[in-house]
Formats: sequence, structure tokens, C-alpha cells
Amino acid sequence: MTLTLADIERWDPAAIAAVFDAAIKRSYGAHTASAALGETMRLLDFGGDAAEAARAATHRTTLILDTHADACETVGHAAAKSAEEVAAIKLRLQTIRGTARDFHLTIDNATGAVSPPTNLLSFSPGDQRVIVDEAVRLTESINRLLADAECADEDLAAAIRGADGDLSPEQINAHLSHEPPKMPQVPPPGSDPETVKK
Repeated sequence: MTLTLADIERWDPAAIAAVFDAAIKRSYGAHTASAALGETMRLLDFGGDAAEAARAATHRTTLILDTHADACETVGHAAAKSAEEVAAIKLRLQTIRGTARDFHLTIDNATGAVSPPTNLLSFSPGDQRVIVDEAVRLTESINRLLADAECADEDLAAAIRGADGDLSPEQINAHLSHEPPKMPQVPPPGSDPETVKK
């Protein structure tokens, strides 16, 4: 789906930041619970099969808690990055709208098209040229803004998919880096099969 200027106007960086705060708090809580569980097991002094079973169960639980905490932290940082991107894009849009007003230009929220005033011919030839030049410049600025908004939207979608468990923390970080995915390389002939599995 292609974003419009109207979509950007509806974005709320404060709501996105609230997700960041909640995810970071959840991460902290999960790390704290994991540490407390591990510490509690160290304080217990008993042996036998029950002790071994308790230690194994505690170890599995702390691993689950730590993995969950790491995922929450990654989602939180992704949401924070998205909130910053959204705030910056909204500020740029506000600046573009101010410039359009200054030059009597109209911006179509659905298409991003910039139109000169209907009374353009009532301006002097020099002013007409300045207004038309500014319309062209603003159109280019809006196109760049919309491209950046698409990127921010993809970052936010990655954070949401991560919160839903559809993306791992590594996949979220790879997406946010905006680098192409690393493709596996064909191993050289005669490679050790154990090395190839890695």
C-alpha cells in the first residue's frame, strides 16, 4: 500500500513511543524475573533427583525469560527508531506545508501533487516564475518525504511483526539496518560437511 500525506498526518509518534516504553519495561521485568529465579535456585540447598529436575526446569525457564526479554528489548528499540522517524517526517511535512502557504501553493493530500494558485496570472512574471519553481521544488521534496515515509512504515511494520513473534530479534535488526539480506555462499568443492552446516 502506498502512503499518502494524509496517512502521515495521522501518524502519532507519541503512541509509537508508548509501545517502546512498554516493551522496554517488559524486557526489564523478564530479565529481573530470570535473575531472581536463578538466584533463588542458588540459595536452595537440597539434592537428589528432585533437585536436578528443579535445576533443569529453572534453567529452561530462565532461558525462555531471557529470550523473551531480548525480543522485547529489540522490539522496543525498533519502535523507538520508528517514533523518531515518524516525528522527523511529520516535521518535514509541516515545513513543506508552510512553504506551500508562503508561495500560495496547494498540496493534494491524496496524490502529493503541488498546484500553483488559480490566480497565478495575476502575479508579476517574475513572481510567477518563482512560484512555479517553488512548486517543482516542493514536488521533489514531497516525493523524497513519501519515500522516507515508506521506509519508516516498513520499520514500524517490522517492530509490530517482531512484537507478534513473526520476526526474530536478528531479523528485526537486519531489517532496521536497511542492508540487503546476506545470501548464503556456495561452499568450495570438497568442503567439510560439518562446516557447510554452519
